[in-house]
Amino acid sequence: VAALAAAAPLAIGRRSLIPLAEGLCRALEHLGPAAIKFGQLLSVRPDLVGAEGAEVFERLQDSAPPLSARVIREVVERELLLPIEELARLFSWLPLLPHRFDLAAFVGHLREASLRETDFRQEAQVAERFRRAFRGEPQVIIPRVHWSHTTGRVLTTGFLTGRKISHALSRSGEGFSGLAELGARLFFRQVFEFGLFHADLHPSNIFITDDGKIGYLDFG
Repeated sequence: VAALAAAAPLAIGRRSLIPLAEGLCRALEHLGPAAIKFGQLLSVRPDLVGAEGAEVFERLQDSAPPLSARVIREVVERELLLPIEELARLFSWLPLLPHRFDLAAFVGHLREASLRETDFRQEAQVAERFRRAFRGEPQVIIPRVHWSHTTGRVLTTGFLTGRKISHALSRSGEGFSGLAELGARLFFRQVFEFGLFHADLHPSNIFITDDGKIGYLDFG
């Protein structure tokens, strides 16, 4: 509320919605992950917030403030009045859950999946699969993984220069319609021909190079 109140006079003085968008963006960052997701939605809806406003919200796509596991655990245990370990066993006895549902095993599966997803070697393997699949596409660039400098907690790839596909220069270029057709064709090949899934496919992870090629980043 304070951020929005401070932004309102600036918006009126400049006759621009950008200060309000900036204030709302800071407020959403302060409110946490659920609110940030709403901001990410606004970042791809220039029809609702205008092109300049959407550009402000774009930072929530790839530079949102982190939330530590310690904070999450503290909130859960404070609100539900039990240690998390006790809560997994307690929920197993809820009558609302079918008897065939093993909640403890389900939580264990989620934990295992989460650990896999935070292992950068998994993402590196997906990136390599994308590189192999699209090696016959001269208009696609996927940075090479440097395995000698990649571990579970460090991912090292080639450096890709360009601009986000949502950048004004990308949208206003003469070849944008052809670029859009290329992106659609590549997406259908990715899904229906290769059976690949990009786990974080938003505008900040799709780059357009200076020579008009499409570069994919951050496979999640």
